[in-house]
Amino acid sequence: MFTVYIGQEVGYGSWVSSFAVMEHVATPLQAAFVSEIFWVTNTVSRLVLMYLSAKVSSRLKFLSVGMLVSSAFNLIAVSMGHHWFAAYAGSFFNGLFLAGILALYLALPL
Repeated sequence: MFTVYIGQEVGYGSWVSSFAVMEHVATPLQAAFVSEIFWVTNTVSRLVLMYLSAKVSSRLKFLSVGMLVSSAFNLIAVSMGHHWFAAYAGSFFNGLFLAGILALYLALPL
């Protein structure tokens, strides 16, 4: 599961800017901002959720839900394609939901 998470995080973070430029949703400068939204949201959410992960009792459930929700936002962004809102909102929500997966995964007992 950890490999899938890392692949999704790094893949989306580097793919979203190329997607925005190739679909003519954003200029290269705006596309860099779309990628930045993902990484900033991911970092801030991860800091908050690292604190909260110790208080969650069913960590595995939240891991699964976070991965599914972030995958759903990937599909929504791809299906909306030529709209700038899909790139920005998809990056924001994908970073928000994907961030907690690492914190929860690292808090699982071995």
